[in-house]
Amino acid sequence: MPNWTETKISEKVRQNHGRGEGMEYRSWLKKKERKSSESNLNRVKGRLVRRKYELRDNLDVTALRMIEENPRVIDIREHYRLDREVTLAIADQLGIKHPCYENTVIPEVLTVNYLLTLTDDELFTPGSIGVEVAWSSKLTKEALLRLDIISLYLEHELKTPPLKVFTERETSSEIIKGFNWVASAYEISSTDFPGINLRKIQSHLLDEISRNNPNPINQVCKSIDGKLKYPTGSCLRICRAMLAHAILTVDYFTSPIGETTPFSSLSINSEGEFLS
Repeated sequence: MPNWTETKISEKVRQNHGRGEGMEYRSWLKKKERKSSESNLNRVKGRLVRRKYELRDNLDVTALRMIEENPRVIDIREHYRLDREVTLAIADQLGIKHPCYENTVIPEVLTVNYLLTLTDDELFTPGSIGVEVAWSSKLTKEALLRLDIISLYLEHELKTPPLKVFTERETSSEIIKGFNWVASAYEISSTDFPGINLRKIQSHLLDEISRNNPNPINQVCKSIDGKLKYPTGSCLRICRAMLAHAILTVDYFTSPIGETTPFSSLSINSEGEFLS
């Protein structure tokens, strides 16, 4: 559990966490700063904005991928920081207690899960919109009051439409599990695979994509491990990492992604770079 202090908060504000745009944006929250209840915070590579995203759980990943499919969205900023003086004032106006960090009396720096920047063209007016991601079972009275503060902040300070709330009801549990299967493979290093040439495995995977191999992903990866005399499972782990880093892509919403997904459903992202 993170140790939040006023000194730490001031330092993060000074370093511009929770501010910026595009590739220069820095999330307010990092993996080591998750709450104790957020045990499986994920990192994934963005497909629209190709940087690392710091996400709390599989539902966050699902929401991100769905947002990236929206042609109006041109920037996505996760855990966007709200000015604490303003949120404290809003809580006071509402007559409710402002959230504090766990086991402290320090007022929490509130964030919105996603702040989206929308396109400016002849069909649409430019602007921003906030999206909060939550499991429906966690939308308690306390959580809803928190959302009231965030929504009023966005409407008054950033002139956004009312806050949108995304829950698991927007998609299926199997699709969410598929995102977890991919996102949990993001962290990867050559030291995890002693004696294994990461680039060689990735080249073999791309060759199989060019052949439009119809076999399940796990079978194709097992075959590559056999050809290269690598331990079984090495190639599958790297294939999942390539999906998490958006080197490879797939239609995540037609059917859940997993080991038995046809390999021919994968495609190469032209902007992707090899893992190293």
